[in-house]
Amino acid sequence: MGITIPRARSPLPLPDAVADLLADALDAHARGHRVELVVHTHADEAPIPYLILDRDPNDELTTQEAAVALRVSRPTIIKAIDEGRLPARRVGKHRRVRIYDFNAYAQAEHAARVAHAMESDRIEQELGLYEIPLPPSRAAWKALLAQPQKQQRARPSRRRGR
Repeated sequence: MGITIPRARSPLPLPDAVADLLADALDAHARGHRVELVVHTHADEAPIPYLILDRDPNDELTTQEAAVALRVSRPTIIKAIDEGRLPARRVGKHRRVRIYDFNAYAQAEHAARVAHAMESDRIEQELGLYEIPLPPSRAAWKALLAQPQKQQRARPSRRRGR
């Protein structure tokens, strides 16, 4: 897949990961979800869903490193370890998490958050908390987009002449 940018002389190839991300964003937008583009200014920040892919899966992280990578507090990581949701080993008084286990935990947490967000959206839709309900299908969405938009009339001023 490629993309053509007006300033470019030829289409630029998109990596598969970027093409998949773009397809997911467009699909979410088509379903009426808000889509935001977040640009990371620091190259060392891990992209969502916070996976660590540039190191050996058997390398270990401290709880602080795991917390920074997942963008949560260190006590949240420790709680996950204590509850058995994130495997770790002890080194003296400290805990160490294998990157393989961290990535599995990060993927599971991400999936749980996505499922929770989707369920929350569904409930909010059922309760009528959105002004405009989301179309139930892609065809309904296309039909909605094809309808002419209603223009708002300017309200007459309620001010009385002085």
